[in-house]
Amino acid sequence: MLEVAGVSKLYARRAVVREVSLKVAPGECLGVIGPNGAGKTTLFNLLDGTARLDGGAILLDGNDIGRLPQHRRAQAGIGRAYQVPRPFSGLSVHENVLAGVMHGPRLHGAAARARVAEILETVGLSDRRATLAGALPLMDRKRLELARAISVGSRVLLLDEIAGGLTEGEVLQLIEVVKRLKPGRAVLWIEHIAHALMAAADRLAVLHFGELVAEGAPEPVMHSALVQEIYLGIAVDDALDS
Repeated sequence: MLEVAGVSKLYARRAVVREVSLKVAPGECLGVIGPNGAGKTTLFNLLDGTARLDGGAILLDGNDIGRLPQHRRAQAGIGRAYQVPRPFSGLSVHENVLAGVMHGPRLHGAAARARVAEILETVGLSDRRATLAGALPLMDRKRLELARAISVGSRVLLLDEIAGGLTEGEVLQLIEVVKRLKPGRAVLWIEHIAHALMAAADRLAVLHFGELVAEGAPEPVMHSALVQEIYLGIAVDDALDS
């Protein structure tokens, strides 16, 4: 569904993302890890159009969307959920999701209400539909952030450290929501809470100084010598020789 082909981004002639290539299939979750400054958020900014490509291509269903403005990419099916939720605080949960349903798939009337109900059931907010978004506790605001991201018809879902600030029990709840969102969507998840990615991701991609340095199944990638070197400071030569 999504193919990232050699994308690059330079700031002041310094490569923040350097020729990164990835593929994500429908129903698959790709976890993206790396230390601070590795280029993870910049990669997401390139995908959703917040930042402009300096090289490479972004293909959605084989169509190059890498030069489209941000709103056109959202219309094409790119959705993003942030660590700090950004709801319309003065609107109810139902109204927040309804806004996306009306402006994305452009549903109205009974069809729109049915779609909102389906989304709220998926993320676990059915009993909060009448609550003002600004009055929700953090976990429910995270649920609403996910609901809003998919309400516009997103087929590629970018999750930007959405587990940040949650308790251990809430992280487990969030993992279950993400699993329910995977069917039919390509999910990319940046997260520093490793066990969340280990539970939800089918593959991990490791960025380091803007380059893709490892990719594969979560268990071997997370325990690889190279990742241990990046995070724990094992000597580079020792890591590469392991």
